Amino acid sequence: SDETWGIVINEAMASGLVIFSSKNAGASSILVKDNINGHVFDPDNVDELVKLFDSVLDGQINLEKMKMNSKKIISEFDSGKVSNIILEAVKSVRCI
Repeated sequence: SDETWGIVINEAMASGLVIFSSKNAGASSILVKDNINGHVFDPDNVDELVKLFDSVLDGQINLEKMKMNSKKIISEFDSGKVSNIILEAVKSVRCI
């Protein structure tokens, strides 16, 4: 099943964590950048998930860099910036 957004992704990124997210979480398509701050996986593909975790265990993934990237990406979604985006959208609909 799909989760509309998946606020836990925002929370994890704000805490500076690497994100491994199901493609079913809406936030994954916007916030998770493969090989940048985490990976998006198909929850119905067990082999894909096993390969992902094997690459972590083998040290093929730079977790420290991904942690920093998570904080950087989520910092662009602070409440002030989001509020301004919403306000501009409302203004454009009202033709102000």
